[in-house]
Amino acid sequence: MQRATLARLIKKGRQTLWGWEHGFDKITFYEDFAQLVPVNDYEDLKDYIDRMRHGEKDVLWPGQVRWYAKSSGTTNDKSKFIPITQDALRDTHYQGGKDAVVWYLRNTPHSRLFNGKALILGGSHQPNFNLPHSLVGDLSAILIENINPLVNLIRIPKKTTALLNDFEVKRDRIAHKAIGQRVTNLSGVPSWMLSVLTRVLEISGKEHINEVWPDLEVFWHGGVAFTPYREQYRRIITNPDMHYMETYNASEGFFGLQDDPQDKAMSLRVHTDGRTGENRHHTPTSMGSGDGTQLRDGHHHLKRPVAIYDWRYGALYFTQPLQIRHHGAYEVFHQRLRRGTYRGQCRTGIGDCLSRNGSRSEGIHRSPCLYGRARALPPSMGH
Repeated sequence: MQRATLARLIKKGRQTLWGWEHGFDKITFYEDFAQLVPVNDYEDLKDYIDRMRHGEKDVLWPGQVRWYAKSSGTTNDKSKFIPITQDALRDTHYQGGKDAVVWYLRNTPHSRLFNGKALILGGSHQPNFNLPHSLVGDLSAILIENINPLVNLIRIPKKTTALLNDFEVKRDRIAHKAIGQRVTNLSGVPSWMLSVLTRVLEISGKEHINEVWPDLEVFWHGGVAFTPYREQYRRIITNPDMHYMETYNASEGFFGLQDDPQDKAMSLRVHTDGRTGENRHHTPTSMGSGDGTQLRDGHHHLKRPVAIYDWRYGALYFTQPLQIRHHGAYEVFHQRLRRGTYRGQCRTGIGDCLSRNGSRSEGIHRSPCLYGRARALPPSMGH
């Protein structure tokens, strides 16, 4: 399957500048691809993406790309801009959402999901270099902007509210509108959704969300790790039948989803990659490990950086064939020691320290590094 996927992507990639520069016409097998195309990071691709953002066609993917997801991620730049093609929207991101619903209904045959509305949170977008019909913003905003109009019949809030740039205003409007609705499911980033739900409780005067929406049954979450927020959700949603389903819908592609409520591992969505070429904006490739080897069914219990779209995107822990656990991006966190660390390891370490001292975390966030040769951390701040 992976080799067939690679062949289809290489064929389409031959129409691009990237394909011409890397000899795609000479690639027949994966071994050819591994030899001719090096693993790249975002900085290696940044100039190509800048050319695309200024309107150039056929650079990393055939045609002109008009949508760019703004992501922080593992890059030295302030932000990275991920090209989002129509192929990716239709066959990767939206298909992943459909798969998530189908798997949930399969595991929950008595669901009343469609008896109410979906509360879907999104970010915002803005013009891309003032080019006509070209925008840059959060992936969630791009998905809402391009969503099938029929979906708007079963979701809240309306698009004009969902895409507001001011989150405080957006949160307030969503909370007021949603209280009077029959909400059965939630979708969004855990931190954003928690803020909205807190506002719903403030306005309604209720203590628990299930008092406001008694038919609420599932929350599809992604974007950040759910672990730091799990206990807070349990405190405000006391329904024992509430389901929490993780999705791995990154700007680069919809890589996995939790298809079993009892298993926190996610199923790797290799079939979607085969239909469209998830690597729509960088060198077309199958998913492989950081050392150039392919990830096949025989690789059990691996935890290592993987190359997705030809930069080292993160750590996927393979618990069994075609199942993954996301351990966060692989970064050099300790600049003085030059040691690579997974974000998941940092979260686990912080959580262990807090629990040993009888404390708990309301959220974990990264901030800029303030110490170094040029500027030392004040002694009073510690480490």
